Amino acid sequence: MATVLQKDEIKGIIPPLVSTFRPDGDLDLELFKGELRFMEGAGIHIAVVGGSTGSGDELSAEEL
Repeated sequence: MATVLQKDEIKGIIPPLVSTFRPDGDLDLELFKGELRFMEGAGIHIAVVGGSTGSGDELSAEEL
């Protein structure tokens, strides 16, 4: 679920996440969870989902 942040809460590095897919074209949620854990381990607490590197224009609202 999306969280609404206030302007003063948005700071630091905010990377776009890559959408991860299985060979059959479905989202690979386990690989995506690994990406999130990696980012969290690197000190990232905010990320962009479905942006320029996230294939957002190709995903349904449910997938985003």
